[in-house]
Amino acid sequence: MPLSISSLDFVEIYLTVPASWDAHKYLLLREVAIEAMYTVSLMNSETQASAIHPVALMNFLMDQKFMICNAGGSSIDIATYNIDRAWGMPKITEVCLRSGSYCGSLFLDVHFHELVRACLVDHPLHLDEASLAHFLLTFSGSEKLHYSSPVDDAKMFHFPCLRFQDSGILMFNHVCPDDPSTLNFGFDSTLDFGSDLPTLLTLALDVGC
Repeated sequence: MPLSISSLDFVEIYLTVPASWDAHKYLLLREVAIEAMYTVSLMNSETQASAIHPVALMNFLMDQKFMICNAGGSSIDIATYNIDRAWGMPKITEVCLRSGSYCGSLFLDVHFHELVRACLVDHPLHLDEASLAHFLLTFSGSEKLHYSSPVDDAKMFHFPCLRFQDSGILMFNHVCPDDPSTLNFGFDSTLDFGSDLPTLLTLALDVGC
């Protein structure tokens, strides 16, 4: 039987906003909430609201820390919290700044686009907007979705492209005329925590014409 809110003795309803929102967007929504007579004290980021739930259900000890992974459809936000007390009541404090800049499906798409441009810098024929759009569409809509485990790290992705010899041959819906070139992309999905910008995708390019 589904649980009805009316059957509960006490309910707290939070208005949540994406953790990636900046202060300006947060304040705009706050103003709208005030105009709508909403209790703005219960407005938090998605990650902060998620941290309240386990504290209410679990018997955390003082100074115990826990991590929240807010995994959305295109982004991931990670935050670490500490259990403290204020006026005899449990208090949640954020241990460090949240991290989400290098996580999520959208991050992979953005860096795939950057890596393709870097590897094809000497082949500008393949850097037109239509070709780049097809590369990204194939990656984000098909190849990326099929990655399931480290076993797939050595998998080669095949992307039809233009022939270098004929700039008049255009690619349409991943279909090329006879004797097309093929771009083979191999990805190693490992994090390099020693660099300022972790490389999730290390691109190996083999162009055969």
